[in-house]
Amino acid sequence: MLKQLKYTSILALSALAVACSGGDSGAGTAETPDGNKFNLTNSTKGLVGSKTMDGKLIGYNQNHSFYGVWVNNDKTRQQVRYQGTATPTDRLPRGAATYTGHAVRARDSVIAQNINGVQADGTMTLHVNFDTKKVSGKLGIPWARDITLHETDLNGNQFAGKASVLFNDGGRYKGGLFGPNAEEAAGMATFDNNPSLNTSFGGYR
Repeated sequence: MLKQLKYTSILALSALAVACSGGDSGAGTAETPDGNKFNLTNSTKGLVGSKTMDGKLIGYNQNHSFYGVWVNNDKTRQQVRYQGTATPTDRLPRGAATYTGHAVRARDSVIAQNINGVQADGTMTLHVNFDTKKVSGKLGIPWARDITLHETDLNGNQFAGKASVLFNDGGRYKGGLFGPNAEEAAGMATFDNNPSLNTSFGGYR
């Protein structure tokens, strides 16, 4: 399982035993590009992380979903990610909800609060209208450009749309709603023309 982290200027991550998750609830099993597997369902909730064979996985583990980033030791490769147990479409609520939480990206900075090259102190605000089936939001990134998640359609328990930052409107975002009653949201924004902007996000309503 993943170990809980606290912000420090220098943070040692403990080694993690490989485990597979069972059942159909929780965040499931995460596999990193270098071959490690982690049982997120049975891991500590909140900001968590661990060393992997050739990097580290850091993110936020929610009750039914996970979002974060994997970065290799040389900091030449990264993977933003999210996963979880999707909400059954017949269990989506009515009305509107605002999800609040965090945003995570790979970033080395002496200004931004970061953990071994991962900035985990961003914020997420996601507005979901279940009646009009619309989604929009914003990712606040301290000491960097905020990401706008432009209004898009909610298709069942999933959404995908345009993302932009100041001077760059070439991004896309996608995500989903997780938990028995859409208690959680998670997703990621990616910029093919500038991967350093790639960010995962999530939170609770």
